[in-house]
Order: sequence, then C-alpha cells, then structure tokens
Amino acid sequence: MVATLPRYGNWANSVREFPTPYGTIGYRQTSILWILHYHLLRANQISPTGIAAAQRVQPSVVTRALAKLEAARFIERSMDPDDARVVRIAITEQGRLVSEFVERLFVDDVQDSMADLDDADVGALRHAVETPVGIVEEPERKRQRRSARGAPTDG
Repeated sequence: MVATLPRYGNWANSVREFPTPYGTIGYRQTSILWILHYHLLRANQISPTGIAAAQRVQPSVVTRALAKLEAARFIERSMDPDDARVVRIAITEQGRLVSEFVERLFVDDVQDSMADLDDADVGALRHAVETPVGIVEEPERKRQRRSARGAPTDG
C-alpha cells in the first residue's frame, strides 16, 4: 500500500491542466473546488490562508490557483463583512459544474480499474486503505489534543 499510494498520487497529480466543457482547470484548482463544493472547511476557514493550511501549502500557491479560478468564473471572492482584511471565497454554479465533471472523470477511471474486483477483493482493499488512514490520523488527533490543552509550562 505504501508503495502504491505515491503512484496513485502521481496519477492524480499528472492532471496538471486539461480542457473541460466549462474551461481549462488544473489539479490544484480542482482540489480547491472540492473543498468549497463539499464544505470541507468551516465558514471562517474559507479564505486563502485557510485553504492553504488545509492543503499544507504556502498561501502563495493557493493565491495563484484562486486567481485562475476567479478568472474562469469558478469562484467569487468577497471581503468578510466582519473583517475587511479577510477575503472569503465561494464556489459559483460554473465552479460546481466543473468540479462535478472532473470528479466524474476520476471516479470513472478508478471504477473502471476496479471493475473486475469481487466483494472479497473490495473488502480487502477497503481494510488496506483504512489501516494507514487510521495510523496517519492518530498522531494528528494527539497533536490537536495537546494544542487544545496548551503548551506545557515550566514549573
């Protein structure tokens, strides 16, 4: 699994930019639309900084992708009414449509690749994926609990 996952990531990342019926879009832009389309961040995190943190990249990477998304009319940016220093981002109908189109391409490719798997193979694959996910999520939960308690103080 550890050897295969990077190959999957390389396959997904290989889609740098490709045409859709709604305009050209790249992988980074698609991942931002995914976040917006499926509400994967809390409302107060829907900003360039929040998206960059979620994607674990520098804000400048997200800023460039957002500029392309806005130029293609896949997103709209607006000032936060409570804090003019904060830019909020919203997916447009066009953005939702292109997000669903790209998602369908990826899902169709994966489903085609898995068409010959029987139920036992699918169960084994599910277990094989859930195990490393749990391993990765546990340290993240521990870090969140530690930061919620605050840093230890010297006595």
